[in-house]
Amino acid sequence: MATGDDVSAIIIDAGSGFVRAGYAGEDCPRAVFPSAVGRVPNAPASASASAPTPANPAAASVESGGDTSAAPSASSFSPYLVGESRVYAWRENMQIQSPFSNGIVTDWDALEAIWEYTYSDRLGVSANEHPLLVTEAAWSTRDVREKLIEIAFEKFRVPAFYIAKAPVLAAYTAGRPTALVIDSGAEMTSVVPVVDGFVIKKAIQKQNVAGNAVSNFARALLEANNIPVVPHYMVKKKLPVDAGHGSNPENRPPVPGTTKSFHDFATHRVLTEFKETVCQISEYNFHQQSLAMKPVKPFEFPDGYNCSFGLERFRIPEMLFNPSVNPAFSDTLVTGLHQMILSSLSACDADVRANVFQNVVITGGNSLIPGFVDRLNNTMSQNVGIRHRLYTPASQAERKYATWIGGSILASLGNFHQMWVSAAEYAEKGVAVEKRLP
Repeated sequence: MATGDDVSAIIIDAGSGFVRAGYAGEDCPRAVFPSAVGRVPNAPASASASAPTPANPAAASVESGGDTSAAPSASSFSPYLVGESRVYAWRENMQIQSPFSNGIVTDWDALEAIWEYTYSDRLGVSANEHPLLVTEAAWSTRDVREKLIEIAFEKFRVPAFYIAKAPVLAAYTAGRPTALVIDSGAEMTSVVPVVDGFVIKKAIQKQNVAGNAVSNFARALLEANNIPVVPHYMVKKKLPVDAGHGSNPENRPPVPGTTKSFHDFATHRVLTEFKETVCQISEYNFHQQSLAMKPVKPFEFPDGYNCSFGLERFRIPEMLFNPSVNPAFSDTLVTGLHQMILSSLSACDADVRANVFQNVVITGGNSLIPGFVDRLNNTMSQNVGIRHRLYTPASQAERKYATWIGGSILASLGNFHQMWVSAAEYAEKGVAVEKRLP
């Protein structure tokens, strides 16, 4: 049997926003690509031979939802399209979908396509030659874990397999087997206590106030200020304009066949660029008058519209700490990050709270928003009556890829070969072998 001692293991960390993959023992993943996948309906043979592919796509049909007929069945779709060059490129009637919901796999065929793309297109290796370690959300279920094991051994014929929980790996990256892991990614924000390498399940706190929700809030505010978010694929050529003036782009002519899911996906890509360039979180509680005095930041949209943003750039990410600033969450039960931390600590046994709170590990793409760490530190000092210590690596890559790096560290340890589930064990016990995984 090939184990982690014989050849390098493959680490795949598939999240709701991006997939990260590479070899155990390396500092960073070799491949990072969107986890969203595309699907194009198969045209009838008579139609496909005569219908040309438009050269200049646009989103005229998006206004009506992008669907001109009844949705085709799953069997009438082409194979999944995976990777930046495939999902970012316009294709007629292409639907964009995510294999995940609330951090849990819901589309197993899409996940198989992602793994296949990772092996063949990005890493260029055979799955049956390398042990595979994959990550999972702390709240993943036994059914999901059993399905992962089945796919790994039955479909990909891996020699050995392991499933590790994302917060545990993030804690390993920080060198802290006991920690409070705060992870704010694309779809979920979670607070998970880890004690001696094990998740305290009863203390898990999670909610969907995360990157996607912030993007949706940004889009709503921009459109309320008459700033349309025009995605890249709709712009043929942009012309320079003065700051604050309306754009004057040369757009592509309207072509039907643009689905709403693709248009929203392309728009979300622009909003992500906007967040990364402009947004900032106030170090203290949101105070409109003082933040209005802060320097503005400019941003140029794909269609050439150039505008400077002041108070809005603070208001948008504020919802991570105060969800009520977003009207979409004003009548819901979601809470601020500090309340999630308090609830998680309260659910921990009293004898571990102080140790857990002395090792607060921050990870996830939203933690890279300027001001996030300072605001979290100040919020915890004001609202939690226990001394704390934040672990925030200076390297953005380490914070962004903490889960993958933890998997790389774990799978490269000399004694980890005892932890792998081997193909022989699976042949003997089937998916029941899941019970010996932590």
